[in-house]
Amino acid sequence: MQQQLIHCNIYHVAQHCEVPIYLDGARVCDLVDEDGRWNWQIFRDWMPSDIQGKIAAILLPSAVNGCDEQAGIGGNNKDFSVAAMYEHICGFDRRNAQLMWKKTWQLNVTEQVVPLEERNTFFMENLEQWIYSNLSKGAKGRTVGSPPCGNFVKLNTDGACKDQGRAGCGGIIRGSQGEWLGGFARGLGNCSAIVAELWGVAKGLSYARRLGFTAVELNVDSVVLVQAIKTGRFSSSVGLPLVKHIRRMLESDWEIKIEHAYKESNKCAYALANIGCHLDRETIFYDSCPIPIKELLLAE
Repeated sequence: MQQQLIHCNIYHVAQHCEVPIYLDGARVCDLVDEDGRWNWQIFRDWMPSDIQGKIAAILLPSAVNGCDEQAGIGGNNKDFSVAAMYEHICGFDRRNAQLMWKKTWQLNVTEQVVPLEERNTFFMENLEQWIYSNLSKGAKGRTVGSPPCGNFVKLNTDGACKDQGRAGCGGIIRGSQGEWLGGFARGLGNCSAIVAELWGVAKGLSYARRLGFTAVELNVDSVVLVQAIKTGRFSSSVGLPLVKHIRRMLESDWEIKIEHAYKESNKCAYALANIGCHLDRETIFYDSCPIPIKELLLAE
């Protein structure tokens, strides 16, 4: 499996640092350890930490993920344009940006005072996450989460991205009575908010599978994410392998329902994702509800 480390702003690692001679011609599959994880010992002495963070957010190479595919920049996979490549290097997605700003300018609202309990999120989130959060807000009276049906458990996941791209994801699993069945928070390295949300889904499903649940209602607060998972199409070259990975997980011998959730009914998952932003590429599992989010759990 031959791959190049080209994603986000890492279009050529050698332009950012001096690659050791012994790694000249190395393939991506040569950079993982015996357990299939990134071998950070190889990177630690010569690669800047910000680039390591971006690599950490890339799905690990695996034969299960199929053969490499050409990723073209332009109207389709065979097209190329200087303008499109420049936007790609700068991390600008024209389609998502146009949709985001179109929705923003169509909002028929008046200026409002930010509630005290939301001021920290309102003023501290980065621009991308802030816009997603505000566009996702709905009527307060319609956002109470409903319990899963029958033998299903409810899995809520989310992702978050802080200043300088430091990202995390998290999720919570609850039973038919709203009881806590499990939760997790994971540090991802550096990636966009939408890619962090994809990681949240992937890790959440893996966690539910590990706990032995065979009927799961998956709730995410991004319509874009729901559509990507259902259609298998996604504009990001970093996010697309994750979308394909998630779709393969859905094909396993279990029953999964995918639902869109309002932001207000997904606050526990978002709080756990924020915890993940402060973790160094590690995962914390919670057998019981952590104290910082107990009030959020009761509110949901």
